[in-house]
Amino acid sequence: MDYTDSALQDLMGIKNYIEENFLSEQAALNTVDTIMTSLEKLKIFPEGGLKLSSRVDEDVELTEDYYFTFVGNHVAFYEINGNVVSIVRVLGMKQNWVNLLRKKRKT
Repeated sequence: MDYTDSALQDLMGIKNYIEENFLSEQAALNTVDTIMTSLEKLKIFPEGGLKLSSRVDEDVELTEDYYFTFVGNHVAFYEINGNVVSIVRVLGMKQNWVNLLRKKRKT
């Protein structure tokens, strides 16, 4: 299993958000640890997540057709490359993740 730079930045952002808003470094570390431990299960059954294309409107052009899975208050997006699961993003449930993953249109 590997994590993209964006996914690692997302995890750091989650940690920082919890530390700043809830004033608890331990809660922040526990949350990130819980997310990463849950994602480790994808090594055993990577196809256990849902395909992103099955959950968005047909007219939405995605950068990639990632899989996704819910982890607590977060959504993890990943792709499967052979035997390797690559975590692409880890976003909050309330974030507009469709826009974050949408293909940029050339103007």
